[in-house]
Amino acid sequence: LFPVEIPDTLFPAKGYVFLPCKAINNTVSRNYNYITINKGRRHGIEKGMGLISPQGVAGQVVDVSQNYALAQSVLNKKFNLSAKIQGNKNIGNVVWHGVEPSYATLEFIPQTSIIDVGDTVITSGYSTIFPPDYIIGTVDTFHAEQQDGFFTVNVRLATNFRGLDNLFVVTHEHKAEIDSLENQFPQE
Repeated sequence: LFPVEIPDTLFPAKGYVFLPCKAINNTVSRNYNYITINKGRRHGIEKGMGLISPQGVAGQVVDVSQNYALAQSVLNKKFNLSAKIQGNKNIGNVVWHGVEPSYATLEFIPQTSIIDVGDTVITSGYSTIFPPDYIIGTVDTFHAEQQDGFFTVNVRLATNFRGLDNLFVVTHEHKAEIDSLENQFPQE
């Protein structure tokens, strides 16, 4: 891996390595969008690594060749990201429903949570894929969905998916050790 020194103001997470890359292909108008980047196996890229833009979360690497990698975009109906609203400890999931490339949905935030339009939506830190507290977007609107006890939060994404260029592949320095520990027991 070729670690890069990144200013703490941009990426405050310790224990992560950021590998610069460029988007060479990107789709935004399909139900299952992907991003192709110009770095691959020979650069240290592996399946499962996170992909971020300087503005926010972009996707996750799902396939790798010698010189290139393919990432599942946040704008993919199969993408699911553990997230929270900054200042709120309740964890939910960010998903994309295939409508608009500037918006996603944060689901399963309890109605007991205090939410305001403009609040920052960030990664939860509950995995080694993305650094904790990295921006995903901001609260655009929210409402109570039926009477299930949860808000549905419309999130304006921080990453401009129509203009992807410079990106970073993210990996945790101790991912292998953490995965080995967590995968000792069956996932049910």
